[in-house]
Amino acid sequence: MNAAHHSDSRVDALRARRWFWAMTMLAVPTMGALYQTPRSQPGLGSGILVLVSALALIATGVQAARIVTALAGPPRIPRPWEGATARPAKEK
Repeated sequence: MNAAHHSDSRVDALRARRWFWAMTMLAVPTMGALYQTPRSQPGLGSGILVLVSALALIATGVQAARIVTALAGPPRIPRPWEGATARPAKEK
């Protein structure tokens, strides 16, 4: 195991927080572009900018929400097969 890649939960939380703030900082100018686009001249370029801005805003918002849930949300319900090497077979 490489010493630089150890599985310390503090490192994972720091990395998650860094990604959360990166997503937030990306969402701010994306929202600004989405807010300003309807004020510009209508056309194909404006439509594409709205589409790209909206998709980017949705993606960053969803990812930031997932990170916050992982960091501050309630613990997940343990599943019976967690810790096992494979999932149990489905009953028919």
